[in-house]
Amino acid sequence: TADMSTMLAQLEAEVGQLVDNAVAVINSTPGDGATVAGTWRLVTFGLGLHDSDSSTSGIQAGTFAMDAGIGTLIITDDGNGDLSIANGAFEDFYTNFTTGPGGTSIYYETDIGVGDDETFGATIDSDGNIQVSFPFEEELQSVDLITDPDGPDFGWRWPPSTHITTDTGNGNVNVLLFREAGIRYATTDTDNDGVNDAVDPNARSGDEVSLGLDMLLKQGSDMSDASLSGDYGVVSMKVGVHTTPSATDLNADVGVMTFDGSGGLSALANALNYVEINRSTSSGVVLIVDNADDPNPLTASYSVSTTGALSLDFGGGNISDGVSSDDGTFFVTISAATTDNGGAPATIVNVDQQIIVGMKLEAATPDLSDAVYRLFPLIASFQDDGVTGLFSVSASSRLTFNSTADSATFSGTDTGFERSHDTAEVAAVVDDEGGDSLFAVTTAGSSAITMTLNDGEDDVNIQGFVSADGKLMVLRVHGEDALDPTLWQDLGIMLAVRQ
Repeated sequence: TADMSTMLAQLEAEVGQLVDNAVAVINSTPGDGATVAGTWRLVTFGLGLHDSDSSTSGIQAGTFAMDAGIGTLIITDDGNGDLSIANGAFEDFYTNFTTGPGGTSIYYETDIGVGDDETFGATIDSDGNIQVSFPFEEELQSVDLITDPDGPDFGWRWPPSTHITTDTGNGNVNVLLFREAGIRYATTDTDNDGVNDAVDPNARSGDEVSLGLDMLLKQGSDMSDASLSGDYGVVSMKVGVHTTPSATDLNADVGVMTFDGSGGLSALANALNYVEINRSTSSGVVLIVDNADDPNPLTASYSVSTTGALSLDFGGGNISDGVSSDDGTFFVTISAATTDNGGAPATIVNVDQQIIVGMKLEAATPDLSDAVYRLFPLIASFQDDGVTGLFSVSASSRLTFNSTADSATFSGTDTGFERSHDTAEVAAVVDDEGGDSLFAVTTAGSSAITMTLNDGEDDVNIQGFVSADGKLMVLRVHGEDALDPTLWQDLGIMLAVRQ
């Protein structure tokens, strides 16, 4: 029974979303492609777990992966709900933090491109959601044959998948929870020319899974610094990896920043609340948690291009780049920073990658009575026994407010991936304990909202902001053991879209 339960859980986590999305596409009504035709900016932020199959590779290793990127997509209306999407310029940042027999190491890569000729098909439904299906894919490691004449050592196989972006309500911002699970293989030389040219299906090397939050914003025109003005509710998530000493950090902020409309960005003292979690592995897993308001005021600068490209400059080389929505009510930026050991050649010892999401605030919180929201969380989880997890929720999960909006009920299933220690195999997880979770809700001026749950076992705090029209929430999620916070910690970012 235990083996069957495990198998079913993995099946649901790995293909359940695929099936749900495929059914949603079949049942949908075609929409008007003209409403999304044009240029869009895609901002991505994701985390991953990789393992090794020691039975074939002889090496037991595990990787905690991070990726972030900004790209351009050009959407063409082909009529009858059909779309064509072309890739434009992009900038991506990848980090692999690997633990193996020799300790820990960091691989970091920046990939910048001007776009390519690849165009793929998509559809739009009557709710403005964009639907994209990808076939089975096989990919080989990219190598320089001059320095690596025997060709790639690894390749990957990715199953077919269907992804659906959800319109947040105003036609200019879409959100997507991106899930991916593939298998890594050693390669083989099929034509005996001395160069590996295909995956060897009998030489499975390991599993690679990822979970990401993607946002698609319609590109603006005639924008300027004045396009962002006033108070914005901001939620951020930063993940850092370090080899000296070996540790992983999670950091998430929530609070209010003010844009002055002419390039100045500020926050009052204690206007930003932070949660920091340090997972040290130098002498066993130890979790250190810090949660407080930042007593220091913030003074920074920003710039907005005519097409809505946004740059936040916090000083000291700390710059976060991204994009604003065409109406200036929503923005998202990402950043990546590295530190090396100063050697020759230099070895990277620290990497931080961050996403910042902001939404313009109004004086009062909109009416949330009986409101229902679909949730898009990206949550990382650490436990003191060595477990690392990445979690989100099923597509059918909902948050429903009561008639007085002083409580909200979560109904649904947590889904994701975890491993029991840094070099263990990755396993799919579906947490459906049955029964709903009831959160107490408080709201304040400037559209602020707090939702809390403490059932004696879990202590969960969700803080953030509601858009002026009530269609969107940007939130920070923090969970911990109710009795001993050093046992486990969950931290992440979540968007919620009104249904």
